[in-house]
Amino acid sequence: LEGPTEPRARPCKRRVPRHVPPAELDPAGRRVQETGEQVEQGRLAGSVRADDSDELTFPDLLQLLSGGRKTGTLTLRNGQHVKQIFFKDGEIISSSSDDPAEYLGQFLLSQGRISEDQLKKALDIQARTGVLIGKILVMVGAVSDEDLNCMLTRKAEETIFGLFLWDDGTFAFEEGVLPAQQMITISLRVQDILLEGVKAYDDLQRIR
Repeated sequence: LEGPTEPRARPCKRRVPRHVPPAELDPAGRRVQETGEQVEQGRLAGSVRADDSDELTFPDLLQLLSGGRKTGTLTLRNGQHVKQIFFKDGEIISSSSDDPAEYLGQFLLSQGRISEDQLKKALDIQARTGVLIGKILVMVGAVSDEDLNCMLTRKAEETIFGLFLWDDGTFAFEEGVLPAQQMITISLRVQDILLEGVKAYDDLQRIR
């Protein structure tokens, strides 16, 4: 009898096309571009198309941090989950979530990139060594460096798209503060995900 088969390697495709032209970023009617406005903490508007000029929508928040070329940690809470987006010079370099479905190992498993056995072994190694799960999976040959970087980018995209659908929440931005622990970084432009996020929001509104 043959043993369990490992997932077949296949090209990793980004959900979002790269380099969306900046001129196309206005369909949501956002008021914030490169204004230099300061952002520290507050409540998120319960829509990506808030009419009240005093409300800050999630797309507004992203554009503030991107346009201001900010470096730091954006933390968002909605009473159920806590998500963080890490910025360097206005670009997204990593993300995290306390939703178990968005943990890297579970995300790779759900995408068919690794098997349950590979994940279990990697978690065992991580428990003993403290090495990042992504690095362990590369070391044992479960994924390549290129595939890991692509999947980390896709995971960040999915984490951010989920935030477009939050009905409400709070945010706090700690400028100049990044995690002390080691990260596997990516490079994700805010402009490359804004249109797709607004589109996902609009699609959900039509379904509702």
